Amino acid sequence: MRNYIVFILMATLMLCAIPETAIAAVEFYDYDLKWGSYGTADGQFNNPRGVAVDGAGNVYVADTQNDRVQKFTVTGTFITKWGSNGPGDGKFSFPHAVAVDTEGNVYVADTYNHRIQKFTPNGTFIMTWGEGPELADGKFSYPHAVAVDTEGNVYVADSYNHRIQKFNRTGSFITKWGDGPGSGDGQFYYPFGIAVDNAGNVYVADSQNNRIQKFNATGTFIMKWGDGPGSEDGQFYYPFGIAVDNAGNLYVAEYYNHRIQKFTPNGSYITKWGSYGPGDGQFNYPFGIAVDNAGKVYVVDSNRHRIQKFFLAPLWVTLPNGGETWTQGSKQTIRWEYLGEPGPTVRIDVMKGSNVLGTIPSVPAGSEGAGSYNLTLPYNAPLGSDFRVKVTSTSNATFSDTSNNPFTIGPAITMVSPNGGENYMQGSPQTLKWNYTNTPGATVKIEAMRGETVLAVIIPATSIGSGGQGSFNLTIPYHTPLGSDYRIQITSTTYPGCTDTSNASFSIVPNTTASITLVSPDGGENYLQGSTQTINWTYTGDPGPMVKIEALRGEAILAVITPATSIGSAGSGSFNLTFPYNTPLGSDYRIRVSSTVYPTWTDSSENPFTISPAITVVSPDGGSYPIGSTLPMGWTYTGSPGATVMIDVIKGNSTLKTLTGIPIGSGWYNVTIPASTPTGSDYRVRVTSTTYPACSDTSDIAFAII
Repeated sequence: MRNYIVFILMATLMLCAIPETAIAAVEFYDYDLKWGSYGTADGQFNNPRGVAVDGAGNVYVADTQNDRVQKFTVTGTFITKWGSNGPGDGKFSFPHAVAVDTEGNVYVADTYNHRIQKFTPNGTFIMTWGEGPELADGKFSYPHAVAVDTEGNVYVADSYNHRIQKFNRTGSFITKWGDGPGSGDGQFYYPFGIAVDNAGNVYVADSQNNRIQKFNATGTFIMKWGDGPGSEDGQFYYPFGIAVDNAGNLYVAEYYNHRIQKFTPNGSYITKWGSYGPGDGQFNYPFGIAVDNAGKVYVVDSNRHRIQKFFLAPLWVTLPNGGETWTQGSKQTIRWEYLGEPGPTVRIDVMKGSNVLGTIPSVPAGSEGAGSYNLTLPYNAPLGSDFRVKVTSTSNATFSDTSNNPFTIGPAITMVSPNGGENYMQGSPQTLKWNYTNTPGATVKIEAMRGETVLAVIIPATSIGSGGQGSFNLTIPYHTPLGSDYRIQITSTTYPGCTDTSNASFSIVPNTTASITLVSPDGGENYLQGSTQTINWTYTGDPGPMVKIEALRGEAILAVITPATSIGSAGSGSFNLTFPYNTPLGSDYRIRVSSTVYPTWTDSSENPFTISPAITVVSPDGGSYPIGSTLPMGWTYTGSPGATVMIDVIKGNSTLKTLTGIPIGSGWYNVTIPASTPTGSDYRVRVTSTTYPACSDTSDIAFAII
């Protein structure tokens, strides 16, 4: 059914009925149903072009590119079909139009076969006439339309001959009119549609002249209307289909305007409906049109491969009519129009999606074909873009309509900035701004959001502002995580439903107003256990008064050297570090220096440096030693790695002998190689501080015992 838009919210709505000046009602056609889809199965279509309805309400469709006619019930249920591609009797080549006489016989404009075929209501072939493309009387060049009057006379739009031909019910030629192509009265330029009213007047869709011409039964010109191409009321852009109802009103299907227009018999505009699109009541190049005895209108939605059916609505909502945005707290008016007598009162239902949110049970229906209802939207009205209003007579339910398209309820508070696309640096001062209408409370709550999640309440209550505008100064914390999915939400503390959020996300980006650069160590250095080294860095801007220094192995933090030390002065800083004797040996060390105020201001050694042992084995360092000879073991050391060392004699991966408590001082210790010592060339000696086990070294080159 027709959908229109208006909102009347729940029991909390403040509504007041105010008399409105009556407006002359116009007609409105409601979508009823549809059938068909692309294909060749029963009930499917391939670019159908023509439609007709018989006295019993059966619907016939010229299924053009399937080269057949299909017959349906008034509700679109398939009954039968006939035809296939070909020139023989009962076959078709792109049939474009279909018409039905008072006896139920079916006439088909077999367009590309340049002929008219006549069938019984069930598709039994009766006769055919015409051939071409030719210009002689009774012959055709691509006839696109056919119509039958109450006397059984047949009128054919001989499209490519730019003329109308009239025949009796058996196909005998009676007369013709029109010469062209031309644009004078009674001339045509590709006439594609034709219809006959009950008085015998003939209406022609003069398609490429973008007009309608009216004639009497013998072809005498009566009048014309329309100019174009155009899209204003009464203008046309390739009118193709044309039909007449029992009252003589004319319906025109406009191919390129994707709409239907309705006129009086004298061409006065009445109403229109349709737009381009796939929805109900929308069209994609409508071609044929027909009206049944009950006034129901059938439209061939050609490129959507379907039939749509419409009916004259006795009541329709006119305001809102789709696309409006109503703001919480604002005053709005619901309007409707009607034909006939809907009774004294109507009911108004407010809908969000398919759910009824609230009902106003009884409102005066109006007078002289029009009614209205004024309301003030509450500040707590739910927000959304899927609201509709339904108006229904309380005494006659056939008088009912729903907003054709949804309208929006927007917040009384609107976020202005940030509203999407901004880049806010960590630590930077920013101003949050909003607008508001009317009086949605004295204070607002401000929240920071990531995605759909509230990350933090920035402030639980601050002044809403004045004069319809408000603001709040915020310094983005330095520790705010980086990201591009931030939004700000502002909410009335009085009306929690009155809220708005940034339309799109903004980003938190690194603060580039300052920086720290590590100078040394920066890769390649070799630092001994126990040695004192200087860590150096430079800085720009104001990264804060203190830095934290960390030791890294690979990507892991090995130790915090100092949690806070002075950043330095005049753009540079340093820190003296004595490496413990127990520092593990390795070549994957780095130093990281970070601001304690803003950890993102940080830098690490570009390449790793090495920690080497404070003890170095100097002997043995290769060579061969016979069993029973003296094995001289020597080492050097720096600093004070303890008073004694432990000496391990290693063969391959196994320790054969450990000597403990050896004084470190002289750096030498000799032993006589016992007779029981296994011979081999894979010996090494390891010397380790007994005080600092990590302070250790092993022979660089293996030696032999022989």
